[in-house]
Amino acid sequence: MKHQIPVSKSEPAPSPANALVLGLGSSGEAAARLLLGRGVAVTVIDRSDGAVVDARAAALRSQGACVVTGAMELPTNVYDLCVASPGLPVDSGWVAALVKRGVPVISELELAYRHAPCPILAITGTNGKSTLTRLCGDAMAAAGLRVEVGGNYGTPACETVCGDDVLEWLVWEVSSFQLETCHAFAPRVGVILNIQPDHLDRHGSLAHYAELKVSMLANMADGMAVIVPHSERDRVAAGLTNRPSWQTFATGEGADYCYRDQKLHHGDETLALAGSVFANPIVGQTAAAAWAAMTACGVGRDALAEAIGAFQSLPHRMQQISVHKGVTYVDDSKATNLAAMKAGLRMATGPVHLIAGGQLKEDDLESVKELLANCVKTVYLIGDAEGPMQAAWEDVVLCRNCGTMECAVKAAATDAFNGDWVLLSPGCASFDQYPDYKARGNHFAESVNQLER
Repeated sequence: MKHQIPVSKSEPAPSPANALVLGLGSSGEAAARLLLGRGVAVTVIDRSDGAVVDARAAALRSQGACVVTGAMELPTNVYDLCVASPGLPVDSGWVAALVKRGVPVISELELAYRHAPCPILAITGTNGKSTLTRLCGDAMAAAGLRVEVGGNYGTPACETVCGDDVLEWLVWEVSSFQLETCHAFAPRVGVILNIQPDHLDRHGSLAHYAELKVSMLANMADGMAVIVPHSERDRVAAGLTNRPSWQTFATGEGADYCYRDQKLHHGDETLALAGSVFANPIVGQTAAAAWAAMTACGVGRDALAEAIGAFQSLPHRMQQISVHKGVTYVDDSKATNLAAMKAGLRMATGPVHLIAGGQLKEDDLESVKELLANCVKTVYLIGDAEGPMQAAWEDVVLCRNCGTMECAVKAAATDAFNGDWVLLSPGCASFDQYPDYKARGNHFAESVNQLER
């Protein structure tokens, strides 16, 4: 089993004089800028190079940083802090070598927390956390609060704390990758939206993945608000030694905040969702979690209702691309695990022609078979997972090996009838064919748009 880097959580973090930043992605650049702004001597290294990395390197050099791109090994200088890219596991060569040298290694999120000027609402989970993060930020803004939204979603956490604005709240999406190198992070309000199999190729087991999610809550003071699914409360509580104030959400009944019949219910209060993107059980639970979080943050129901009414689906998250010849084309490229694929299939309102495949992150392909049999006409397979998915599913649904996105879209368009859906919900990571899920979703949209020419 993989483990977090052992660091004492009781010792205050010293202010660094010399810091090393591993990785020149958006979070690495933001971390370097924050440190430079605090008078820290900063070295940044990245294995890659190219136009984007070179532009970031030039900008940081102009601010006084030492930047090495195309790096093959760690510098031998002495550093009293390292900020590691979330793409680097804690057992990677560079991180392990720094730990052996006695250099404290933290995530960009942890660095931002050390400089946060106001309380933090932190949101983690497997699926839907970006939607919840955005919705909570929108509701706070509707309530007139000065808020910045970021973390794993959109703006890097360090960038959200670098501005001159006086903030009242930070709303951060938090990933398991970031939590591997968090040690003191303690939000004012913490939300775990769900815990489902994901990133097991990195974390080793579902149990360890869940431990990382729960660790986000471990440093919170007693009495601070923790919001979790009703079904997960006991499991989350078992992983904590502190005593937070619990609030739960669910579909149906029994929780503090519930979704049912296109409404949210909290005691005698209701909040109507009809006509919004949240008017179904899948994302209805997300809205229920948002109500719990906003109550904990002092934001009223009316501001949340305003945000819900104005909310549009995020890019690549059940985003309608087109209706062509009566067929609805939907981009759910953010569905990078099977649980997210199942959620997308349950949200479809017509028979589905499913485009799936890519780089598998889990082994249990059997878990989705019943849903495929019930609502999918054909699966069009792409990428590395073509073979395993066909072998697992061909006894319950027609599977066609397409290889590429263009082939899959053309084949699905040929097969689909008026009222059908063509849904890209891959259930896999994108890295076998694309740099990220956004590029995959954009290629899907481009392929759909070609149909209309």
